[in-house]
Amino acid sequence: MKKIRIGQSGVSASQIALGVMRINRLDRKAAADLIAAAYQAGINFFDSADIYGAGRSSMIFGQALQDTGIDRDKIFLQSKGGIILKMAKSMVTASKANDMIFQKAI
Repeated sequence: MKKIRIGQSGVSASQIALGVMRINRLDRKAAADLIAAAYQAGINFFDSADIYGAGRSSMIFGQALQDTGIDRDKIFLQSKGGIILKMAKSMVTASKANDMIFQKAI
């Protein structure tokens, strides 16, 4: 897998990222298998956003990553936050879901 340098940091990430936009459609084991296969192929760069799967994609990704045993310090996670969607009053907003996901991950 080709790597690219990240700015002047001296670290490199895979040139290809695995996007997790629809990982919420997988169960936890299938998601872990996907992440492990990508990592074994040299992908250490993952793309996410707080709105993917109404926040569920980030949750599944975090749980599945933990299941793989891959050291979090060995991957790069690109994310976007604060994207506002019009949602029903009974649903949690994307930014609140994002806050809950990150708090749970910590």
